Parts: sequence; C-alpha cells; structure tokens
Amino acid sequence: MTPAIINDYIKDERNYKRYIFPSHYNHQTYSEWYSDTSMDIDKRATRSYSMNIIVDEFSVPAFNSFLNESLQDWTSRFSDAVQAGILGNFDFLYLYDPRIFQHAPFIFDDRKKILNKLVNSVYWYLPNILFTNEYELFDSLINNMNVNDSKAFYNYMFEIDQSTGKNNLEFYRSKLPKEIFDILLLNLVKHFYSTKTLIELKNGFRQRLLYPIGLYEVHGGNWRTFNLDENKDAPTGPYIIGAKYNITDLNNNKIKINSALRYRDNAPLHRLEFQKIEIIGEGDELNYNDIVYITSFISSQKLKGIEIPYGSVIPIPAFALKWIINENDDGKTIIDFIQETLTITGFVLPIYQLTEGVNILYNVIGIGFSVFANALDAGVKDQIEKYDKDKSTAEHPSTIGQDFLDTYYLLSTIYGGINLKKSIEKGKTPKEKIKILFEFETLLGMKGTLGDINSYMEEHNENLNLLNNINNDMSQLQIDYNNYKYLKK
Repeated sequence: MTPAIINDYIKDERNYKRYIFPSHYNHQTYSEWYSDTSMDIDKRATRSYSMNIIVDEFSVPAFNSFLNESLQDWTSRFSDAVQAGILGNFDFLYLYDPRIFQHAPFIFDDRKKILNKLVNSVYWYLPNILFTNEYELFDSLINNMNVNDSKAFYNYMFEIDQSTGKNNLEFYRSKLPKEIFDILLLNLVKHFYSTKTLIELKNGFRQRLLYPIGLYEVHGGNWRTFNLDENKDAPTGPYIIGAKYNITDLNNNKIKINSALRYRDNAPLHRLEFQKIEIIGEGDELNYNDIVYITSFISSQKLKGIEIPYGSVIPIPAFALKWIINENDDGKTIIDFIQETLTITGFVLPIYQLTEGVNILYNVIGIGFSVFANALDAGVKDQIEKYDKDKSTAEHPSTIGQDFLDTYYLLSTIYGGINLKKSIEKGKTPKEKIKILFEFETLLGMKGTLGDINSYMEEHNENLNLLNNINNDMSQLQIDYNNYKYLKK
C-alpha cells in the first residue's frame, strides 16, 4: 500500500509525518492536494476525499515497514496475534479491523479458544464495558464469520461440557452481564438461520409450535381484573393487553412453557379479562434447537412493538422464545429484533403457505377472544358455511371459505376496508409499508378460494350479489398489488 503524498507535519512543537491516501485524483504535491480538499463546502461533490494517517517521527520506520509488508509477512503476524490471544494476550488482536475475522486465515477452533479465554478471563461487569477493547473483540468474533464458522459456532454453543453437564451457552450466560448476553443471543439467532434452509423452515411448521406474542402493559394504578376460566374476580393488577407467558429454562438444553394467558379490555364492563390459551402452556418442553413460529397476537390495536404482518409467522429457535417475549415486555420492538436477525423478504412466511386452514392461526392469535366482532353480512356467512360443508369429508372438514372471510374481515377491520393503495400511503416508514404489503399479500394468496366460492354459488343458484363488494375489493387489490410489489425488492 503506497501513499500518494508524504509530508512533514508539526503540532505542539512535535514532528510528525503525514501519509495521504486520496480516494481519487493524481495529486503530485501536498499543496495540490490541500488546494483541492479545501474547496468551499458547496463544491463538495468535486472534492477529493482522503485517508490521512499522522505518525510521530519515532514510529516512522515501523510504519514504513508496515506499508511494505508482504502478504506472507502479514499472515505470519496475524497468526502470532491469534496464538497470543489463545494464551490470553489480546493486545495485538485489538489492532485489527473487526471484518478481518470473517476473511482472514482463521480456523474455527482458534476462534473458539479465544472466545472462551475472553469470556473466562475478563471481568465483564465494569462500568461502560461496551466501550472497551475487550467487548469490541468479543463482538467482532461472534459477529464476523463465514458461513461454515457460523454453522459451527451455533452448534458449538449447544455442545455439552461433560464436566459440568451444561452447554456452552449456559457457561457464557454465567459469565456475561445481561446486555452482552442478549447481544450474543441476537448473533446466535443470525447463525441459526445459516444452519437452515427455507424449505426446512416451512416444512417444520406444526400448530403446536405456533406462539402468539405481543404485550401492552401499563404500570401504574390497579385495574379490576376478571378470570374468565373461573368466572370470578381476580386480584387487581396493571393494565395488560395481549399474550403473557410463564417460561422456565431447564438445565438439559430445554425450555418449559408452564402457562400462557391472553388478556383483553372489556370496556362495557369496565374490567380487564384474561383466560388460559388452551393449546399452549401444558408444561410443553422444547429443545433449544427446535424451530418454533411466532406471530402477532391480536387483542387490541394498542399493541406496541408488533410489526409481524398479520396472517404471517416467523420461525425462530426455541431458546430465543423467552428472551423475545421478555424483551417485548421491556419495550424493545419485535421489528428491531427481526431487522437485526433476518431479512423480511426471506423468512416471514404467510400462514397459507404452511398449512391447510388459516383458522389455526386465527384461533391462536385471539380473533374470537378479541374486541373484534364479525360484522359481515349474515347471508354471506350462511353461503360460506354451505360451501365449506360441501367441500368437507368426514376425515377432512373444510374451513377454507371461512378462512378467507376471516382474513378479509381482519384486514377490513384494521385498515378500514380492503384498499391497499390508501393503506400503504398511511404507512409512515418503509418497513411499515412492507408489513402492510405482506398482510394484503396473504389475502391475495387466497383469491383462488374466492373464485371457487363464486363458482359454487353459481352452480347452486345462490345469490351472487351478496359477494359483489368482496369480488370488487379483491379485483382492485390485485391491481394495486401489482403496482406496489416493488417494495419487496
């Protein structure tokens, strides 16, 4: 690496050398470079940007040696720094750009040894630990990995230490403060996705692995609370809307879901109501490595931090379930978590792609329990019931007609009608617009069902006029979707 210009520099009566590496232009002298980079701010577009390195006069020989270093010399020096780090001397590793740990000749076994030495030897509870060299190195090592190291690191975290009977993740938890352990979990979830294909994630879906999340809780003042399961008043408590879990970490690489409750606000009776979510929380035990699926719980539009598109699910590793739920309680938005761990176009999965009958999703997320009441025309409901009955067999009862209506009604309620153009225009941020597009895409994916319903009604001389508004809405939705699908790219 050769600087374009080297000139003498004096500051506070001390001598330095200035090494200048311009990003463009072929400057021959310092005065030419200085003239070009000192242009008026309004001419910034034509200014030559540069990297400037100031070296004191006593370090010039060493810096010149560094500039003339061969790849072989650099590799040898990096290897020496790695070996020193394995023995507990991290001073040389601190000097490297974090990205080097993804591309340098750096075997996973050495990465593992340095991480273990860091975790075990550093006192992590110092004030401002996030601004130290030790933390920066730790973050660099867990963050910057090639695909093979990413997979290896994920698997290593769940290996059992025979002497303690605990896995390496539990060991790290015992050494690290919560804020750093949470950062480790975030990175571990990223590495989880490197071990799975989209096909694996789709094929792994089961109703028992579906968990609604979302809690809006106001601390301050107690509210009259009513237990719907026992049909009696319960102890007063904070104002809560959404789904709440009791999850225990077990020592054998498992979590145990002890209970799941759903809360709603009953305004006419001036009370909060809750009941057990029957299909969740029977003491279910999940392996840390199991894939589970989270979705937005609907009980009130007051829910904060929920940006998972309604009608969709997101696969996550089971070990992260408790952490995600707790973070949501604390106010960290789920969309921030998602953006830090996966791309929204890759692993946000519409429920209709995963299972027959989106009624599974809507039963779980609390449509019947929520404040929404189905206001669809009674005649339409009667016709849909006839359609589903006709499509059913004793072994496979059909709900696809009702699923379509549930989805149509849900989005109509949230957005005041099926109007993608107006709904997207109301989105304040790009991520919110993408979320809205995904929600309507779920409904559009069920358009074929509506066509089949129309054919059925025509064959049985049913009144098609009842479906006119829905048919018109869906035709316009297809047109609007074609205009806005570029948002996914």
